[in-house]
Amino acid sequence: MDLPHSLHGRALFALSPVIVALCLVSCHILLGLHELHAPALCKQLDQAPSTSPSSALPPSKVFEDTGTIAAFHGLASAESTKSGTQGYIKIQQEIDVPSWADHGTVLLNGWRLKYLSGDHHVAGLGTVIRNIRIDRDKLKWEAIGSISDDNFDDPYNWSYAFTVLLWNAANISLAVDHFDGSCEPHDHRGHFYISDNKDTKDPVTTALSAFASFLGSGDFASLRLTTVAPRGFGFVWDGGDDHHLLQLGYNLDHSEMFVERDKKYKRQFDELTPLANSPSRIGAGYASWQTYALFKDDERRRDYVFGELVSGLAGNDLGVVQPPFAILPRDPPSACLDPTAVAQPQEFVVENVPYRYAIPMLTGWELAYGCRGDQHVSEIGIWIDEIQYDPNAAGTLRYKLSSVLRDEDNKPGFLSNHKVTILGMRPVPPRSPATGAQPTQALP
Repeated sequence: MDLPHSLHGRALFALSPVIVALCLVSCHILLGLHELHAPALCKQLDQAPSTSPSSALPPSKVFEDTGTIAAFHGLASAESTKSGTQGYIKIQQEIDVPSWADHGTVLLNGWRLKYLSGDHHVAGLGTVIRNIRIDRDKLKWEAIGSISDDNFDDPYNWSYAFTVLLWNAANISLAVDHFDGSCEPHDHRGHFYISDNKDTKDPVTTALSAFASFLGSGDFASLRLTTVAPRGFGFVWDGGDDHHLLQLGYNLDHSEMFVERDKKYKRQFDELTPLANSPSRIGAGYASWQTYALFKDDERRRDYVFGELVSGLAGNDLGVVQPPFAILPRDPPSACLDPTAVAQPQEFVVENVPYRYAIPMLTGWELAYGCRGDQHVSEIGIWIDEIQYDPNAAGTLRYKLSSVLRDEDNKPGFLSNHKVTILGMRPVPPRSPATGAQPTQALP
């Protein structure tokens, strides 16, 4: 069935960051009471024209070990149309591939969205990276982002942060699966899902949702470790409504090479039970994880739809450090934080990293207004500005991170928390911290 034009435009824009990136594999999506014809919508979005970035400096080199691996970090931004009906922003980007590299991938390491005309309600927002491929001597990809209220007539600016890895598989044991999926019904090869927060309905009245998913790849079966890396997210209030915002949160929790007996996992638009009536299994080639999401105004809970896109990474040289992190629903604090428009970049330092090569992955974040309840949104985002890691003096990882959440008058201030998962490659003996300081209490 085809949607009426008005409903089609509303649902299309609100979910477009996720739907475009994930390429829709189920025949239908149920969003509230609106049914979307997925294959037709997928085709329309794939054929939509791209916008040139309004700002995209060449990515900065984080490190390069010629013949083995290189990492780059960059930011790009673009604007939607200046007036009238808005659409999602879609840009194409590329980076030169050195002659020695035969593999590459791109990770999402932050995002930023800003209305260009005052502040507004929010119906949906998101950012994704998709269609990653090496074409001759270029690594190419597509990035999509959007924010809107329920009228979709407010222009906006969108930015995202990305980290590129290029490597020679003959010299480092590292493999990637960043297949997006297809438009075919029940094709579960793509590493994404779109689902609602139905599992948190009464009697559990909370805005916090949990989504379990898994991936598997035959190319990973002989490799020691399989993990996941962030590539996209999207939120939209169910039914196409818009609301104020109090809190937004995301936590891609740690992954394990484990699939549980009789457990249901989100894949595309379905829910699968890969080990129905079979024992739970530990082994190489697959990974499972749970992602937590928060989309909240002053109400304890509203229905919303959430989507996530990841890449699978595996390798005998691969290692992961995943710090504990949690997001929980907040009530507005009684004491207001000082007005803050944008948090200045903060530098974070991690010592004693036991890998020759390492990059941070922004796998968890929380943004919340500091008091006075929920507010309109003028600008929102969290992103890694800069990464530093020297393979020749491995052990110290530095990164700078910025965040923003504000309405038009920049009041009140906001709370910002984040988690960085360290993706390490080629383990080395750990070094003692430069300070030589000892723990205050000996571990047992």
